[in-house]
Amino acid sequence: MNDGNIEVYSNRRNKTFDFLKLYAMLSVVLDHALQHMLGESTQSTQLYNWIFLSQMPIFMFVSGYFALRGIEKKASIKEFGKMIKKIVVSLFFPFLSYSIVVSLITRKNIVFYSIVDPQKSLWFLWALMWMQLIMLMAQEIAKLLIKGKVIRIVLSIMMYIIGLIPICLLFFWDPSIFDTKLILFYSVFFLFGYFYSFLEGIWKFLKSEIWKAVCIPILLIIVIFVMVKHPTIIYEDETIVNLLYRFIGSFSAVLLMLYLSTFIAKVKSVQRISKYGMLSLEMYYTHLLLIRIPFFNVEGIGIVLFVLKYMILIGCSLFVIILLKKWWITDLFLYGKLPTGKNKNSSC
Repeated sequence: MNDGNIEVYSNRRNKTFDFLKLYAMLSVVLDHALQHMLGESTQSTQLYNWIFLSQMPIFMFVSGYFALRGIEKKASIKEFGKMIKKIVVSLFFPFLSYSIVVSLITRKNIVFYSIVDPQKSLWFLWALMWMQLIMLMAQEIAKLLIKGKVIRIVLSIMMYIIGLIPICLLFFWDPSIFDTKLILFYSVFFLFGYFYSFLEGIWKFLKSEIWKAVCIPILLIIVIFVMVKHPTIIYEDETIVNLLYRFIGSFSAVLLMLYLSTFIAKVKSVQRISKYGMLSLEMYYTHLLLIRIPFFNVEGIGIVLFVLKYMILIGCSLFVIILLKKWWITDLFLYGKLPTGKNKNSSC
């Protein structure tokens, strides 16, 4: 994605996941647009229910799915350090820079408070960073102890769960600090993606289009059942039963969108826009800044004007992203993309 250009994958699987991430990102923008333009009353609708069940679980699932690749990589201490650096730079840099930019805009220093309470900044990146770091260490321990791939994967999952123990202790001590609750909650979907990727490797039928076509209506029925049974699931008490409904609904929503993406990504016109799914982090960051503009903060507008402003928000975000990615320093500071030698030279 140098100089604002976007690489297009030729691999079908990558196109599928690009479309999946594009859908999730558009859902995030829609979520925030609904809150800013139509008010919080939209959070009691089934549309918002669907967004809640699918958007963030999809991002965590995708991250866990591709994290499995690390189990086969042989890493020296130096390479291990580079992997840690890449995770921290790609996720913590945007998290930190966003809080700095917001502090400058609002003239209120939230940099320190965003670390204590990540929801003041891009909490999603904060939670994902810890998940990836814990899994990276879990995989390295598994590779040191065992040679067999399958046993390594099982052990890495066990080590990941053990790695969550300090976060659990911190949660029980004070759940308001460091967003430990969100790390624990979304780790379920991260591990779901990790384990599903493993199952795809041993159960080839999971990649079959026939299997996916059969599962789509079943998954849709499950999602509809959960949404009808719990129309305001986001506000319900977090009892064991309600959490099980959330997980079942979200697992089904994730697989439903994954399987649908397999077929939708075959359409040529869809393939051309799916590449923007690779800009999901950038879109997440940028639209949250642009949506602060008064133009996007007028409640009570009609549906036609809302759709128009929603499309303008997406278009403006993409324009700003492509512009900022032309300079390696803004690409690094804002979006956490490490520069290449070519990138540095071309932007100086």
